[in-house]
Amino acid sequence: MLNLLIVLFGVVGYLQLPVRELPDVDPPIVTITLVAVFLPIAFQTGSTGILYREFAVATAGAVVISAFVALTLTPALCARALTKPAEKHGFPYNALEWIFTFIERRYVSLLGFSLRHKFLIVLVGLGVLAGTVKLFTLLPREFLPDVVNDPVQTVLVTGVEFNPVDVSVDFQSNGGNPDSEDLVSLKK
Repeated sequence: MLNLLIVLFGVVGYLQLPVRELPDVDPPIVTITLVAVFLPIAFQTGSTGILYREFAVATAGAVVISAFVALTLTPALCARALTKPAEKHGFPYNALEWIFTFIERRYVSLLGFSLRHKFLIVLVGLGVLAGTVKLFTLLPREFLPDVVNDPVQTVLVTGVEFNPVDVSVDFQSNGGNPDSEDLVSLKK
């Protein structure tokens, strides 16, 4: 998605042909870096590999597809769809333009405030960092918890008993197909 936005802003910024703009926006495209970071995770062994393999492959694939779309389809669509803005617009355009201009003015003023008060901004950032560290120390940390906190309650009819140890042994010895008699037995 970032790739698409970089190409789109490069094209819209100058309203020139996309082919002339692509050399200016190629360096910020981070596809190769992201693939180089996420794809090796797919080849990790142990519990890390088991937990993150699908995530790594999906992320690397999505980044490659995003780069393909950003470098091929987006410039082509920009060349077909983008034109110089018309002089007269309707109410929805004018309302949205007013909102975007308002947001831009607020952003510029906030950015100016931040640049004038650098020390205060650094203090706020350090305060947020200290709060994050404090909250991190308060949270329980376990890689894989040993105990499930959600108890399963089983209600049995009077005269019926359940033997989980016997069930697991029978389940494995029968090739994973226990009979219903193995699961519950009637008291005599």
